[in-house]
Amino acid sequence: MKIYGAERFLRRIKLDPIGGTDKPHFFIRAREAFAPTTPSSQTKPATAAAPKPARKPGPWSIFGLGMVECWAPKRDGSAAPGTPPAREADSASSFPGVLRAGVKREAARFRMHPLRTFREADAVQAETGELPSVFRVRLIREGLGNLGDAAYYPASTLRKFAPVMEGQPCYANHPSKSEEEERPERDVRDMVGHFRNVQPVLDGDATELLADFHVIPTQSYVWVRELVVEAIKYAEAYPDKDLAALSINAAGTSAEVMIDDLINSDEVPESAKEKLRMARDEGVVTVRVATELDQANSCDLVTRAGAGGRFISPLN
Repeated sequence: MKIYGAERFLRRIKLDPIGGTDKPHFFIRAREAFAPTTPSSQTKPATAAAPKPARKPGPWSIFGLGMVECWAPKRDGSAAPGTPPAREADSASSFPGVLRAGVKREAARFRMHPLRTFREADAVQAETGELPSVFRVRLIREGLGNLGDAAYYPASTLRKFAPVMEGQPCYANHPSKSEEEERPERDVRDMVGHFRNVQPVLDGDATELLADFHVIPTQSYVWVRELVVEAIKYAEAYPDKDLAALSINAAGTSAEVMIDDLINSDEVPESAKEKLRMARDEGVVTVRVATELDQANSCDLVTRAGAGGRFISPLN
C-alpha cells in the first residue's frame, strides 16, 4: 500500500476498534523520537525479502514520540509482510503500543499542534493535603477596634459572643455599602469557608476568640489556602503586621463611654490601653463599648483587621 505522511494519513482515517468490518485496517506503532525505524527481524516471515535500509527520521511525530510505520493486511485477511505480531501487552499499554484504525471515506479532520505543557500538580495539591484546608485563627481580641468606628470589645461580651460565631461563614472582603443595601445576605460566590470550635481563650491579660477556619476544599479555593499559608509565614517574619487578616461582621448593642474613663479603668487590660491612648492622640474622645453582640453575619477575609483577627497556624 502507499504510506502517507503523518498529516495526510491522519486526515484519511477514523480511530475505530478492529472487528466486525470488511474494511482494511491500519496498524500504527509509536517509536522513540528520531530513532531509525526498521521492521524487526522477528516479525518477518521466513520467505521475506532482504530488509530495507533504515529510513532517515522525518519531520512528523505522533504526540512527540517519533515516527509512524503502517502495515495493511491483504484483502483475503492474511497478514502482509512486516505486520507486527498481536500482543495483549500492546493493547494494554499506552506508549509504545498499537492503535487500531479503520478507513472511512468521510475522513475526520485532524490537525497537528505543537506540544503543550499540562500541569496537574496544582489540582492535586488540594486533594492530597499538600495545602492545608483547616487553620487555627483568631477572630477578635479584647480591646479597641478600628479608629473610625471606635468600638471597644470587653472580655465579658466576647465570651457571650463565642457561641454566636460558631458555624458562621467567611467571605472574601466585607460588603460595600451598596452591597449591604442591594444584597444584605451576601453573594454565595464570595463565600470561602466557615468557622468551627469557637472558644474564648485568655492570652496574657486579654481575652480573644479562637476558632478553626475551614476553607472550602475544592480547586476553586486554592488561592484562599495559598493566601492564608503566606499570611502565616508573613506574620512570623513581621509579628506586628498582617498580609491578610480576619474581621468580624456583627451587630449588637453598645454604650458610649469617655475614652479617658476606659484608660483609667482597672477592668481594661494594659495591653489594650496602648491603642486607646493612640486613639486619644488621634482626637477620639468617646468610644462605643459593645455590651452585647447577638447577631453575627460572618467573619471576613480582609487586608487589615481592626480588632486583632489573624491567622495562627495550619491544622492539617
